[in-house]
This record gives sequence, C-alpha cells and structure tokens, in this order.
Amino acid sequence: MVLALLSVLSLSSVFASTAISKDLTSNYESLQKSILNKNFDVSKMTVAERKYYDSVVQAALIKSGGKSFNTTENIKIVEDILADKDNQNEPERTISGYVTTSGYSMATSGSSIHHIISVGTAGAIFNAVIWVVLSFYGGGSVEASIRTLIAKYGYNEARSIIEQQVVSKIVNTLIRWGMEKSLVLSLTYNITTTIIQAAIDPGDAIANYIDSRDAAPNNGWIDVAY
Repeated sequence: MVLALLSVLSLSSVFASTAISKDLTSNYESLQKSILNKNFDVSKMTVAERKYYDSVVQAALIKSGGKSFNTTENIKIVEDILADKDNQNEPERTISGYVTTSGYSMATSGSSIHHIISVGTAGAIFNAVIWVVLSFYGGGSVEASIRTLIAKYGYNEARSIIEQQVVSKIVNTLIRWGMEKSLVLSLTYNITTTIIQAAIDPGDAIANYIDSRDAAPNNGWIDVAY
C-alpha cells in the first residue's frame, strides 16, 4: 500500500513538473512573440517582457564576452542596436567608453580618421545581438538556431529573417556611428552570408570584415573619417 502510494505520488510529481515546464515554455514563447512584434523596443514592453528581455540580453553579453562584459553600457548598446534606435537621425559618431577623440589626418582627403570601437569589442557586441535575435527563433547555439530557421522557413526566408532582424540593424548602427552610408549598405549581403557561414563566431567575422572595408582598413578598429 505504501509502495503504491509512493508510486502514485512520484507519478503525480512527474506530471506536475511536466505541466509546469509546458506552462513556462508557453509563457516564454508568448513573451518572445510579443517582444518580436514590438521590434525589441523596450519603451513598448510590459514589465514582464522587459524583465525577460533584459535577462536574455545579459546572458548573451556574458556568453559573448564574459561576466565583465555584461555592463550597463553594453546592455544599452545591444538594446539600441536591436530596437534600431534613431535610425533617421544624424550619425552619432561616438560611443561613450569606446571612442578615441584623437584622429589622424588622411593624406588623400584632409579628413581625420577616428576610432569608433575596437574590432574585438564590436565582435562581442555583434555576437550578443545575433544570439539575442536567434534565441527568439529557437535558441541554442548560433549554428543550431540557423539550422532551425532554415528547417522551419527554408533557406531564402531564413536568410531574409537574419537580414531584417540582425543585419539591417547592424548596418543602420554603423551609419549612425558615422560610416559612409553607401559603403555600409554595400556590405549587407556579405554580412548576412558571414553570419550564416561563420556560425561559431559570426560577430568577430563581421567586425573584421567591416574593418577591412572602413576608413583605415585592417588596423583592429572600426573607423570613420570626418
């Protein structure tokens, strides 16, 4: 009798745990859908959505750069990129904490080249952005999430999602930081391809690719000239 009762209690515990797990999964999916519909704009999120979203962003920053990389400033940079903040405004040209004000002259144009952000930092920021977005489409590693996207939507649609939800926002951010618009827009296709092909460390690959095309190529910084 006791064994039978224990068996029933054990089964009840399993069923309860399964039900709770399903409820949590359903709740997370609901939060993710709502946040996606609000285009990651924190000003439109409910308290519950913001709490969940902040936890995802912070986890992505830790994953991409370690605990010390999970700073208030980096959270804001990632969230501004994802929300595509101030897309229509004049380029900001500076990022507090990263920009160096001492430029050096360009012999060809008379402009000065300014470091905006190091390739290493940019790569970690871009990785965090990519991981946040892909976590809303399946989670897991970047590679696993991309495979899930392709399996669910097909290659072309998956590529379109990555371009719209990630690449376009990185491109717009680079323009806000002061990079030449025509140059940055010309990089869109290759940045999308880089994310799909360099699934282990796409952010670093993107940052190095941008560095190879910016105002002072291959110097370890993303630079602008003005």
